[in-house]
Amino acid sequence: AFAQAAQLNPNDPNLHKELAGTYAAEGRADDAFCELMAALLINPRDAQVHAVIGQLYLDGGRITDAVAAFNRALELMPDRYEIRHALATAHTRLGNTAEAARQFEIFDRFRREALEQRRRDIANEVEQEEALRRGVPDQGGGR
Repeated sequence: AFAQAAQLNPNDPNLHKELAGTYAAEGRADDAFCELMAALLINPRDAQVHAVIGQLYLDGGRITDAVAAFNRALELMPDRYEIRHALATAHTRLGNTAEAARQFEIFDRFRREALEQRRRDIANEVEQEEALRRGVPDQGGGR
């Protein structure tokens, strides 16, 4: 279905990405790369595509190419800390232990910050909900 959708809408990068994901899940890495390249032709600044390409390279043992793809993804979207974990894994496989450790540390720091921010957001939502409950008398609606 994704293949047909991509043929009908060749300028939709999301369809190419979805089709690439399907191909990758089926173990069809070459077909996945083709679809990812199509997505990059439409939008060469799509960090997600570069990251997925990096993961395919990593899975395929093309570690140096994976590092380049992950670095490009981070250039385009430096706040995507998840990519740093994959980049650290690639450096580990290359034997670049110092760089791997640095990337793992950055990943861990950003992950902790994201978790803390999410915790604060949830706490604020709970406070707002409680304030609404206190400020609005129960109308018998079961709230």
